[in-house]
Amino acid sequence: AIAVPGLLAYSTWVMAEWFVVVSSLVTVWVAARWGTRPSGALLCGVALGGCVLVRESGIFLVPALVLLIGRSRLRLSLLAGAFLAFQLLVSAPLNSARPPFASTTVSGSSVNSESLRAAREGRVLDSVRQLAGRAERNIAALPSAGTEQQLTLFWLLAVPALAWLSWGELANRARLMLIGLSLGLAAVVLATVTLTDLVGWNGPRYWTFLTIPFFSLLPHPVNRGRQGMLFVVIALCLATSLSILFTFRRFKSQGAQTDEVAYFDRYAPPDSYTRVVWQNGYKLGVRRYPVEVIVSLPQSREEYRALARAVWFDYVVLSTWQDVLDDKGRYVLVNRDDPDPLLKIFRRLR
Repeated sequence: AIAVPGLLAYSTWVMAEWFVVVSSLVTVWVAARWGTRPSGALLCGVALGGCVLVRESGIFLVPALVLLIGRSRLRLSLLAGAFLAFQLLVSAPLNSARPPFASTTVSGSSVNSESLRAAREGRVLDSVRQLAGRAERNIAALPSAGTEQQLTLFWLLAVPALAWLSWGELANRARLMLIGLSLGLAAVVLATVTLTDLVGWNGPRYWTFLTIPFFSLLPHPVNRGRQGMLFVVIALCLATSLSILFTFRRFKSQGAQTDEVAYFDRYAPPDSYTRVVWQNGYKLGVRRYPVEVIVSLPQSREEYRALARAVWFDYVVLSTWQDVLDDKGRYVLVNRDDPDPLLKIFRRLR
């Protein structure tokens, strides 16, 4: 997993992808190793609960777990019971104070809330049309995505496809694992394409944890004379990793030329705030410690009002193209006089 380029994109960012991958691998390993025992099914349910606690997309492991545990009613009941108990005793208390806008944003991009709202109201056809429209926009956006994103999405699907070439040499439980992982991956791909934005690293973010277990199912390259396949996988991972590194290097060099914290300081004296809403405000948190920075950015005025009711914050920093806030009552744009603003800096009034 260390060499997987899909994780390289997150290793230098504050994201939970490594924990998702580790917890998912542990869950699959428990099911493969002890899933046919009642105690193993119970432990697998607890492991799945921990995986879903880290990120809800861990639920897409269920097809593989069910197939590995088998058709025993006892084992399946223990799996479900342990998972539900974990949700009630651990996940529910930890999420009780979760902000209401957290469920409508993914990686800073809006979930297809219109489709979800239509489904809740029973407007099935409207919901399906919204899902199809988001899928169409995602597919149309792929050609304009960065090379590193296109390569990452390709190998995330290529590795599972290559794993199916080993079907004839796999044991029965390995075949069950291959089928279950493939069903889970297909489901998460469908959910990503129809509910979120595929480009912008959302695809790799939610697919990686399911792709990595497929490496254990790849055809053996030595005994079967498939060294060429191993070379292709390694070359693809290397090319993707280099592409990501070059992209990060360009991004870092651009950040060095424009000091956004210094620009923020021009309009917000350090003693005028204790908490700031800023999606990319990590440097502010480091330079102005113990100032708190909220990096999960609300996506609508309703979400800002919900956040404002939950906690106090002094400023909101947005990109110049974002127009979710205005300076009519609740906020004032303090850098309005700048003819070429680097950011939009709003001070909260009440």
